[in-house]
Amino acid sequence: MLDRFKKLVAVAEEMVTEYNNAGHNVDGMNVHVECNQGFIRLGTMREYAVYYPDENQYMPEYGMDYDTYYFTWVDNTWVKDVPKCLEAPVHVEEEDWDELPF
Repeated sequence: MLDRFKKLVAVAEEMVTEYNNAGHNVDGMNVHVECNQGFIRLGTMREYAVYYPDENQYMPEYGMDYDTYYFTWVDNTWVKDVPKCLEAPVHVEEEDWDELPF
């Protein structure tokens, strides 16, 4: 189990390097492994403008935004899971049932 965790941490380090190369600053990271499933959460600090009506101005507020990536252990490597697309519900026409016993 420890080897799987170490390999997922290595994947997380590569992702943080890609974030840094893209100009984003990663301020938080969470790596979690259970059996054959795992996920990586990368947090970046963002600044938001919030309007305060009493002062009649916008003031900055800061918050952490997390991106979560899910992985599955396949053949001694971690493979990123592709989110399943939601299928459109199939419309089934209801049949007319005669509730009388005859």
